[in-house]
Amino acid sequence: MRATLLILLLSLVIVTEGVSFKPSHPLVYRTEWNWFNDSTGSIQSTNPGSYIKFSVKNTHSVSIGLSLPLIKDPFCTIAWSIDFGPMQSVVLPESGETVQLETNLDRETVHSVYFFIKNIRQGLNRWYGPEEYVRITGIQLDDGGSFVMTELQPKRLLVYWDSIGEGIQVLGSGHFTMCDSHVTWAFALADVIEAEISLVAWGGQGYTVIGSGKVPPLFNSSGVSAFQWLNSEVPRDFSICPEYIVNGHGTNDGLRGIPPAQVAPSVLGWMKAMRNNCKQSKIFVIVPFGGYEKEAIQQAYKTYMSATNDKRLKLIQLGANAAKGLDRVVPSGTFVAVDGIHPIAWRSAALAGHIVKGIAPFL
Repeated sequence: MRATLLILLLSLVIVTEGVSFKPSHPLVYRTEWNWFNDSTGSIQSTNPGSYIKFSVKNTHSVSIGLSLPLIKDPFCTIAWSIDFGPMQSVVLPESGETVQLETNLDRETVHSVYFFIKNIRQGLNRWYGPEEYVRITGIQLDDGGSFVMTELQPKRLLVYWDSIGEGIQVLGSGHFTMCDSHVTWAFALADVIEAEISLVAWGGQGYTVIGSGKVPPLFNSSGVSAFQWLNSEVPRDFSICPEYIVNGHGTNDGLRGIPPAQVAPSVLGWMKAMRNNCKQSKIFVIVPFGGYEKEAIQQAYKTYMSATNDKRLKLIQLGANAAKGLDRVVPSGTFVAVDGIHPIAWRSAALAGHIVKGIAPFL
């Protein structure tokens, strides 16, 4: 009798604990150019906007296992949607190392899961180490649960930008939780052109200037170029390249008063290096919404084209309508930005339309 009871209790424990899969599982999609996986099968990112997608069956519950950095104060918001339902979110590290996404799924139905990094606090070291990150160690399902193929967009898009791309103050001024990478122009653009997007946006960064959290400049002819590194230790993998690459840097170079003559060589260097890495990708270099460093970007493009006649690299200039309310620092804010620089959500999404209009003839 006791042996039978022991076997029953052990079986209940197994069912309760369920089964854990590594996030590097081939049926778990992760955005290709802002996550990296290690030898244990865990994946890690420090870029807001990084996401994973997967679909499951034969399970009532789904949870995510995390390995948290040694930060006691809130530093990041992670969010998710099940079956395209309402967004849910928690702030790290308050959630602990296991985040329960759902406990009441229909086992007989296939369910889709979309999990993303909504924001990460500015200022802490995001490069050397780094001090703050999201590290996924496992995906837990009920015993018998499994992955199935999930629906993906047919194209891939890699975006390099700054705090505007990161979604800083897109929901208003104040706490870092008012930042949201997911309601920016970048995700609106990806949706329109039917692409999965890898967003690489670092607040404060420019072609020539260091970003917040000790992130190096986008391009550095005599040092580390952040565009080709995930952090100080992990290179970005370009063995497979996206169909589209978009770069909208220049705002922080302009705000810090870097002369165009100093910016242009870095713009040119990035064009050459990016093309060397991704020979078939369509590359779009966009003058920032506020028009910053327009002269330097135009000069670099002219020099590049005169030497290469690269028909897959295009300069996109959005013009005066896109720049309204975004072309100078205004501490009291404008109609479209809390500070005259960072567009609020509705305006950021609308700017995607300006970008689509510029790049559509070349897609």
